[in-house]
Amino acid sequence: MYLSKVKLSGFKSFVDHTVFDLTHRLNGIVGPNGCGKSNIIDAIRWVMGESSAKQLRGEAMTDVIFSGATSRKASSFASIELVFDNSDGRIGGQWAAFGEISIKRILERTGQSTYYLNGAKCRRKDITDIFLGTGLGARSYAIIEQGMISRIVESKPDELRLVFEEAAGVSKYKEQKRETETRIEHTRQNLLRLLDVREELSTQLAHLEKQAKKAETYQVLKREERLLQYIALKQQKAEISAEQAELTARLEALEAEFHQAVSFYNELILKHNANKAALTEKSGALSLATETFHAEQREILTLEHKIDAIKTLQARTHEDQTALNAALLQVDEEITEQQMSLETLTQTEGESCDALMVMNDSLFELTEQLEHLNATFDEFLQGAKAIQEEMRQLEREADVAKNSITHFETQQIHGEARIAKLQLELSALEAKDAHSDQLIELQAALDEKSSAVEALQQALIEAEAQGQMASDARRDVEDRIHQSVRTQSEYEGRLSALTLLQNAVLAQKEGQAPLFESLKIAPEWQKAAEVVLARYLTLSTLENPEGYALATTECTFTEQHLGHYIQSDKQLGALLSHVYVARNELDLALLKADLKPHEWIVMPNGDLYGIDWFIAHVDGAIDGVLERAEEMNELERRLENINQSILQLEADKQVLIEQATTAHSHIKEIASALEGEKAAQAALEKSWALVNKEHMHVTENQTRIISELTALKAAHEAGQLEIEENRITLESLLMTLETAQLKKADHEAQLAMYEAEQKAKQAEAQAMQQAVNDATRQLDNTRFQLQETEKNLARLVKTQSELQHKLQEKQAHLADSDELMLLEESLLIHADNLMAIESEKVELAAEVAALQAAIEQEETLKAAQEKHIESQKEVIQSLMVREAEFKAHEAHIEKDWQDLLETVSIDEQNAMTDEVTALEDADVAPMLKSVQQKLSRLGAVNLVAIEECKQLAERKQYLDEQDQDLNAALSELETAIHKIDQETRERFMSTFNAVNQDFSKLFPRLFGGGEAYLELKGEDALSSGVNIIARPPGKKPGTIHLLSGGEKALTAAALVFAIFNLNPAPFCILDEVDAPLDEANVRRLGALLKEMSDRVQFIFITHNKTTMSVAESLIGVTMSEPGVSRLVSVDLAEAEKMAE
Repeated sequence: MYLSKVKLSGFKSFVDHTVFDLTHRLNGIVGPNGCGKSNIIDAIRWVMGESSAKQLRGEAMTDVIFSGATSRKASSFASIELVFDNSDGRIGGQWAAFGEISIKRILERTGQSTYYLNGAKCRRKDITDIFLGTGLGARSYAIIEQGMISRIVESKPDELRLVFEEAAGVSKYKEQKRETETRIEHTRQNLLRLLDVREELSTQLAHLEKQAKKAETYQVLKREERLLQYIALKQQKAEISAEQAELTARLEALEAEFHQAVSFYNELILKHNANKAALTEKSGALSLATETFHAEQREILTLEHKIDAIKTLQARTHEDQTALNAALLQVDEEITEQQMSLETLTQTEGESCDALMVMNDSLFELTEQLEHLNATFDEFLQGAKAIQEEMRQLEREADVAKNSITHFETQQIHGEARIAKLQLELSALEAKDAHSDQLIELQAALDEKSSAVEALQQALIEAEAQGQMASDARRDVEDRIHQSVRTQSEYEGRLSALTLLQNAVLAQKEGQAPLFESLKIAPEWQKAAEVVLARYLTLSTLENPEGYALATTECTFTEQHLGHYIQSDKQLGALLSHVYVARNELDLALLKADLKPHEWIVMPNGDLYGIDWFIAHVDGAIDGVLERAEEMNELERRLENINQSILQLEADKQVLIEQATTAHSHIKEIASALEGEKAAQAALEKSWALVNKEHMHVTENQTRIISELTALKAAHEAGQLEIEENRITLESLLMTLETAQLKKADHEAQLAMYEAEQKAKQAEAQAMQQAVNDATRQLDNTRFQLQETEKNLARLVKTQSELQHKLQEKQAHLADSDELMLLEESLLIHADNLMAIESEKVELAAEVAALQAAIEQEETLKAAQEKHIESQKEVIQSLMVREAEFKAHEAHIEKDWQDLLETVSIDEQNAMTDEVTALEDADVAPMLKSVQQKLSRLGAVNLVAIEECKQLAERKQYLDEQDQDLNAALSELETAIHKIDQETRERFMSTFNAVNQDFSKLFPRLFGGGEAYLELKGEDALSSGVNIIARPPGKKPGTIHLLSGGEKALTAAALVFAIFNLNPAPFCILDEVDAPLDEANVRRLGALLKEMSDRVQFIFITHNKTTMSVAESLIGVTMSEPGVSRLVSVDLAEAEKMAE
């Protein structure tokens, strides 16, 4: 098996689709620094499942996607594909039948990473599983990068062990063991959870068995309760029907009497309404007569005013007519004068217009001549300015050329001196830089120390967080304890006060329980119960000396009885059977109607009512006994809960104190270790900074000097060319300037001639313009006078018309003398009408007064009858309310009856027939109450307990079987772990011994002598680390960390090749591992590569010519385009044939 192709696209600097053909056993990759050679190794590691961006020399995984260059856009994805030749079946299992295996990975900028195996989408785990035991992987020993050689040799024993496990092929066993241990842990957790569930089920099953027995008792009592309720409801229905029939008869008699009273009232209303209608009619006639009387008075007054106004107007009209005739004569004279003036002005306007037209024609001709002269003058003026600007530009360019020549000649002298000085400085710096090796060693030590500091810092943060959490939790628990203690003190003080008060009120003997302790009363009726039972609340419920028990009479209470709202295990019929309750005044009135002499009614506030007496409640010493007893019970329950809570909180507090103490001790240990590591890290950073500063200073100076030398030489050559070009330019500019001066003199002479002619024409045009302006002003003045005269004439004509119209109106007024006679006649007629209306008005007023007296008498009778009807209505309404209550009660009983029938099946009704007949006439209320009390004492009953008990038993049996199965599976998994450990130990030791033997042989071959071997650090082969002991020629044996960089590289190479000899990986990648070696060691390394190439395919990156000579195929990587890598491949075998 070997790697045949690597296909890259969009990965780092390989933006284009690139294919590496690796058909030979020894493949070399060459190219200048920074061209992207190491990106090939990153690509191979990445496609084999590398998930750390840091291992790929990036900050984020998307950094492997080509990010763009000067002339290239960034790629949207990166794709790498490895093609393996598997003709030898090295990759076994289901893939052994494939001669070629393709592994591909695609990463998009969104972060979505996809793997493909032979074109089929797969998981990352599938890729890593294929390479288990082959020596290949994202971080296997088969990929040796720059600096990785030293990391392998200097790795800790536990880290070096991982390389041997991969070579031994036991990494897959470790993975299987890890998965098996995970399954064992899950199985144990499942067993613990199953045990908890089984124990819980056992507890529930025992509880359910008790509930099932209780449910059976409940069902028997419930059937008896339904039977008694059936009989009780049947009896109540019969009683309600009889009472309702009696109430209905009484209500019918009252309704007949009520209808007679209403009939008499209706007749009275009809008569009253007739009189009111007559009154309305007569009042309307009286109002109309009064209104007509006042209208006639107003009309007479109006006629008198009109007659006086006409007489006054006729006298004033004669005077106005005389004045209008005089004004009209004066207007006629003014109109004649204005018409004559208008004719004169019209003739003057025509003459002025003719003269102005002649002057405008002359002015137009002069203007055209002047514009032509101006255009010619401007054209010559612009030409002169252009010549002047051209001359100034030529002079400036000539000055620039002279200055440039002087400037460049000066620069050339300074540049030559600077070049000589820089060449001397560069020669002095080339022998100074010797810090590279020291920087590499310091960087490796600094990275290791930084990792240790980061781990300790993270551990310190986690420990401080745990300590803070424990402290916060402890403070929270302490606050809760203090709060609970305060609450406990408050409750104890309140309970003590209530106990003293209750004892003082009751004066109860020790060992005897008072009656109130056996009572449970609805809150609404506690005050009423205290008033009614005040004499008995403090009595003992034990038997008295005469042998009688207190309150033993049984009684059935309805909702109207106080006993309905009191629950007790004692029979209180003798005390409460005669006590009813009323919530409001309406209930009180209804109950008092049927109250018997020995019965009471009590209100919620404690007021008592009898049939003919009332007792208002007054607070006494016994008041509040029930409320205090209830509050004392509640306080005792709360105190018990608080005591339990305080005990639990104290236990939690102790646990948290221990956790905080442990956390603080751990924090001190970590902080102490962190300070030591930080001090060591600071020392390394200081050393690295000093060495790096010197190295960077030298490198920067060399770069600066080389860059400056290159720039100075280029500037010197460019300066010589600039001097020659500026001299040629200067000579050309001077010749052009002389020609421009001759053209300028010619243009100035022509400009003077055109300027004199232009001034003469301007003076002539100005004189003509002044004459035109004077004529225009005179014409405008004439036209204005003409317009004013036309306006005055129109105004006078309008005035003449208005005066004539007014004169006609005055003449019309003098012709209205007939209207005055008609008004005087109308005045006499209206005076006669006024007298007749006044007589009619007096008669109507007398009739209205008589009707008003009759209506007032009828209103008195109507009010008395309404009061009588209302009293009858109230009595009827009270009976109807009573009837409605009976119906509501009947409906309630009917609903209870229907509800009961729904709960009793037909079969059960048939079975109860005989029992119902036997108890039909009996008083079943006490029997029903006794059954209900038994049901109440049962408490909450789980009616499905029997079925749940059966289901729970089946489930417990199933879980018991599951427990047996899990224990059997756990035993099998532990056996599998033992077998895995045994096989892993055997394979690891076999591999270790073989590699140790081969390593001891390869080491002296690469070093030309010396010796080396491996040793285990620990007794258990499953967890022991691996140490390397080496002795190069001429040195004492000792730890590998004392070797030089080159010796470490050769030692690592010997170890890797020893592993290859045992379990060779399909290929091995070497990234400049020959860099720290001298020429002799490079030749020995090349010889070893050739020897092993028949078993292992080698792909190596190098700058060493000796190593290049070993390669069968060279692949060149270039970066002719900035940021973009390309290939140049050479087959050396083919090249030799062509050369021959």
